[in-house]
Amino acid sequence: MNLVPSVIAVAMLAASPAIASTVTATDTLTGVARGATTVTTFNSLAASDGTGGILTLVGDGLDLGTSSNEWMDVDIDGISLGRWECDSSPSSGGTDIPGRTGNTNCDFTLPLAISGTDLNTVLADSTADITISFGSSVNEMSSSDFLRVTLEYNSGTPAVPLPASAWLLVAGLGMIGAAKRRRKAS
Repeated sequence: MNLVPSVIAVAMLAASPAIASTVTATDTLTGVARGATTVTTFNSLAASDGTGGILTLVGDGLDLGTSSNEWMDVDIDGISLGRWECDSSPSSGGTDIPGRTGNTNCDFTLPLAISGTDLNTVLADSTADITISFGSSVNEMSSSDFLRVTLEYNSGTPAVPLPASAWLLVAGLGMIGAAKRRRKAS
C-alpha cells in the first residue's frame, strides 16, 4: 500500500485556506412618505468571516437639503451609522454626504463601514434590520426618487494563517518520513 500520496493529499487539504464568498443583499425603497421611518430586513444571511462589511446607500432625488429637519439617520440592528444630510453646512447635527450632488434633489452613493465585531453581532440571528429614519421636513419621494440599500460582506471562515499552514506542512512531511522509515524496517 502506497501511503505517501494519501498523506500528501490530506496535508494539502488541511493546509488549504477556507474560501470565503461575498454575500450581497439589496433592497430599493420608493414612495417613502414625508418624515417616515423605514425598516429593510434581510433574512437567511450567512455568518460573516469577521472582517466587517459595507452598507451602501444610493440615493436619487432625495430631499435631504438645506432646511432643518432634512436628514436621515441610519442604523443596522440598533447600531448607529450616523445622521446624514445633503448640505455643506448641516443644520440638524448630521454630516454632509461626501460626493453628493444637489440639495433638494440629492443624488449620492454613501458607503458605510461596519466593523467585524458589529457585523457578527448583527448576524447572530442570520438577519439584518436596516432602519432609515427621515427628518420631518424630508419631502415624500416622487415616483422617480429611490434609495437603494445594499449590505455586502464576506462569509465563511477566515483563511488559515501562514504559521498554522506551515506547521501542517511540517507535520505532513514528518508523516511521510515515518511511513518511509516503517517501509524500510519491514
